[in-house]
Amino acid sequence: MNETAKTRFSRPLALLIGVLALGTASLPPLEIVQRADRLLYDLWSQTAPPAIPGDIVVVDLADSNEFESLSTVAAESGARLWISTFDRPSRETAETNALGPVAIAMTGTDFLRKTEWIRGGVLWALPEFDGVVRHDQPVLQSEAPLPSLALAGSIALQRSDAEAMRPHEIIAYGEPLETDTRGRRWLRYFDRSTVQRVIVDDVLASPRILQDKVVIAGLGSSRHSTPVGMMTAQELMAHSLSGYWLDRSVTTGIERNVATWGYAALIILVVGLLRMGRSWNVMLPMAGAAVLLTGAAAAFVYQGIWYPSAGPGLLLLLSGSSAIWPGQSASRPPALTKMTRREPTWTHRSAELPGIARAAAPMGVRDSSRPPEGPRAGHGSGAAKMAAKGTERPTLGRYELEKKLGRGAMGLVYLGRDPKINRRVAIKTINLAEEFEHEDIDEARERFIREAETAGRLNHPNIVTIYDIGEQDDVAYIAMELVRGRLLSDFTKPGKLLPADLCIAIAAKAAKTLDYAHRQNIVHRDIKPGNIMYDSSTNTLKLMDFGIARLMDVSRTRTGIVLGTPSFMSPEQLKGEKVNGHTDLFALGVSLYQLLTGQLPFRGSSMTELMFAIANDRHEPVSSIRPDLPRGIDLVIDKALAKTATDRYGSGAEMANSLLDIAQMSGPR
Repeated sequence: MNETAKTRFSRPLALLIGVLALGTASLPPLEIVQRADRLLYDLWSQTAPPAIPGDIVVVDLADSNEFESLSTVAAESGARLWISTFDRPSRETAETNALGPVAIAMTGTDFLRKTEWIRGGVLWALPEFDGVVRHDQPVLQSEAPLPSLALAGSIALQRSDAEAMRPHEIIAYGEPLETDTRGRRWLRYFDRSTVQRVIVDDVLASPRILQDKVVIAGLGSSRHSTPVGMMTAQELMAHSLSGYWLDRSVTTGIERNVATWGYAALIILVVGLLRMGRSWNVMLPMAGAAVLLTGAAAAFVYQGIWYPSAGPGLLLLLSGSSAIWPGQSASRPPALTKMTRREPTWTHRSAELPGIARAAAPMGVRDSSRPPEGPRAGHGSGAAKMAAKGTERPTLGRYELEKKLGRGAMGLVYLGRDPKINRRVAIKTINLAEEFEHEDIDEARERFIREAETAGRLNHPNIVTIYDIGEQDDVAYIAMELVRGRLLSDFTKPGKLLPADLCIAIAAKAAKTLDYAHRQNIVHRDIKPGNIMYDSSTNTLKLMDFGIARLMDVSRTRTGIVLGTPSFMSPEQLKGEKVNGHTDLFALGVSLYQLLTGQLPFRGSSMTELMFAIANDRHEPVSSIRPDLPRGIDLVIDKALAKTATDRYGSGAEMANSLLDIAQMSGPR
């Protein structure tokens, strides 16, 4: 056989061998393709997951003795629905409209273990071949059709006669359930950080937590592997119930398998018919595999449709690699030149404000004449790791550090000097190595640059100007203008309050400033008195730390700390929903309330109680605390603190106009 014939038949032969190997590896016990598909399913489940409804509360029981006290509190506090994964209710609980597992399916067997519940459904976390739970069995055919406990809970939420429901009823769910050919409903997992979880002590201390809520309780002894991590039975129940309740699931079907395999076969056929050069024979299948995986990921994340693409993707990769099998291997591309990352610096066009002598620093920061702190023992990087570079003073980037002004939200704040133009600046540092996990540093660095550049676009007399950003030895820094004045947090205690008309004027000016930022599509996210500087000698207001709240998300999410400052956060921000300008106006309303009264509108002895108060409780009118306040101030604060974002002011300018109208009104209340 000549060389031409060898070349003609060698690629199809290589592809055939690869297909046979791929098919063999897909059989048990290896199941390579199936396992790869499940890995993609798990990866996509963790990408932009939706939020769990705020009406659901998961209660973790320490032992079975806590069950009775919790069921009593749930009944007395007016819980909307009470669901338990505990299999032994009391007689009183079983006879109420509470739901529980009437039967528990035992993995690996063909029978159900019946429980003492009389209302509810089957509790069965059915894992796949790799031990991960990815679906729910909506209806189990036993002696009579039994709904799953999650489906039974969803039906109870939609029916007014839930109390009369029995597990063996044939229930009309409404819209047809989305199941596969085996009757399984594939779960779309939700954002675990949005699940409100409490313990019994929290409930006993504040029963209002359960008011009008869907309560799911259970022991933590049983844990299940899911695409988004290990879960207790009650947490898994919250995800399953949310899927039924919101009609969110993952759609599967044989036609989607046909579509992905047909797509791969079409590309291979096109490559074979066109008879292009070897480079195209490699590039087209590789590009086709990338498009397939990208499209399948987008369909899963945004449409809830699962296209099994591991097998077709591997086939395309085999097709591309087989193109270089005959003859010599494809030549290697020239080595990429290592690029030196340029320090991300830029200069803002705003001119330096004259006569400014004090740097912006958060609440509790006081000036200090001491030099910057040296390296801490045991740390190889940080704000203190700065080279002298031939000068008497330490430097950070091109800036000479003169003294430490205090500590900011994520690092130290220094008084610095730009030797090129002899300008004094405030330098806020963020120690990436200490604030972030090692694997998160690159993401934090990119977010820092992006957020600082976004904030740097703001050019407004009432917003602190950012001159420069940079990074050195894992220490990110922002060089900004020095501002004179005091933080408004200094005036939030009784006995230190500013005059009411001044507070209203300051709030109006801050609202106008926020209106400017919002029109640039920039949301502050952490408005509070500690981020507002006021200079009484010049009547100058400065908003600080635009962009810092978003940067803190990466650092604080890993420790489970609520982002921002909780007392000033809006209900939608606490729920992890997307925020906009309405969130800043809510925080400004809280700030004005505190400046006028010396106290916060929403308070709680614990984080859970505070979050519940913000989301549900009505604040005490400011006029009942200070009767001398101008008329109409209650209406302004009521609108700013509305629980629903659309019930608040439409813009900062609208809120500012309302405040200015009050300031012009004569006479006290």
